[in-house]
Amino acid sequence: MTPEQQMHEEEYSRARSRYEDASMEKRRAENEIAEIQNRRQAILNEINQLQAEKKKFEGSHGEITKGISSNSSFEAGLKDSETKLSAASTGFIAIGSTTHSKPQDLNVVFSDKNTKTKNSISSVFSGLKNISRNMETKIADLKSRIGQLETEEENGRSRERSLANYASEQGSRMNNAAIEMAYHKKYL
Repeated sequence: MTPEQQMHEEEYSRARSRYEDASMEKRRAENEIAEIQNRRQAILNEINQLQAEKKKFEGSHGEITKGISSNSSFEAGLKDSETKLSAASTGFIAIGSTTHSKPQDLNVVFSDKNTKTKNSISSVFSGLKNISRNMETKIADLKSRIGQLETEEENGRSRERSLANYASEQGSRMNNAAIEMAYHKKYL
């Protein structure tokens, strides 16, 4: 082998090594791009599920909020019934005082029932308020998770663009190395 052939063989080997390195790097970048694309689909599916769940919670929360706002109507109704009961009791006592038997005070007779009713209604509205707070927390958690996933998806897109450019650069390196290899091979 002449010194010139030996030089071409060495240059061919270096060009081949660059070609193989670039090819390996390009495959690595393309594989990572495929992983990012697969993960993106999983992220988008999860975002869609979370948004649907958030929408359900928001709808339910709206209905519960409407229910809680009716608390004042219930309280007004209870006050009205207490006022009417007092008026009826006064009338009943007045009617009873004209007879020989002692009339009963209706306020006393219905006191336990009124107290139980008030307590039951208060308990229901208290429970609704607790449920409402829990739903608000759940909605905030869902919004936070959706935000995290959207950020992860955008970061994936950015990384994918970067890897696509890198893969393109490696393709150019492969082409240049292939040209060099072809040049030196004809002298071997």
